[in-house]
Amino acid sequence: MKQERVAEVLSIERQALEVHRDAEERAEEILDKARDDAAQLRDQTMEAARQEAGEIVERAREDAQAERQRILAEAEQKASELQASVEPNHDRAVRFVVDQVAGQE
Repeated sequence: MKQERVAEVLSIERQALEVHRDAEERAEEILDKARDDAAQLRDQTMEAARQEAGEIVERAREDAQAERQRILAEAEQKASELQASVEPNHDRAVRFVVDQVAGQE
């Protein structure tokens, strides 16, 4: 009876050790998966951040280009207005110079 009891206790201890080993292996597998998942999430987050940064830069470029075009159009408009305001005086100035040169000859 004692031997049976000792054998039963030893069997239970072996089973407990096996369960413990299995639990440790499972815990290690869970940790490995968690590390892999965390690395994958980090990579995805970094890629999303890079992509968003690229989009921000592209929008800034587009905004700068639009502002440049607006400034150029405004400058061309002002130049046209200035040219139009100078035109009448230009003809008078040319006639004056021609008359002066013609009168001195």
